[in-house]
Amino acid sequence: IPFIPVHTSDVETFRDRITTYILPNLAVMNDEEVCMILEEMRAGKNFVITGSCGSFGEHGEKRKINPILRKLGLEEQNRRLEEQMALWEELQLEAEAMEEETPL
Repeated sequence: IPFIPVHTSDVETFRDRITTYILPNLAVMNDEEVCMILEEMRAGKNFVITGSCGSFGEHGEKRKINPILRKLGLEEQNRRLEEQMALWEELQLEAEAMEEETPL
């Protein structure tokens, strides 16, 4: 399968050659990059997206609304996943604290 690794800032250069984008956990994206992805979605391009694609702005700030996940109808599922991950981390911390309190 032929492919071209492309940075989001270079999409304009290769736009006419790309039919499918693979975005592997591309969580941090600036507004321009998010808009470019949304434009490509409207143009009918294909996407394989993993992780929290577009969930954070260019300086790492959490977006209140992720436009990419919203466009795909995945925003609610992502919110639930984040809640489950937070709960899992909390349970792990509790388990570690209990292990420290109970020496063998």
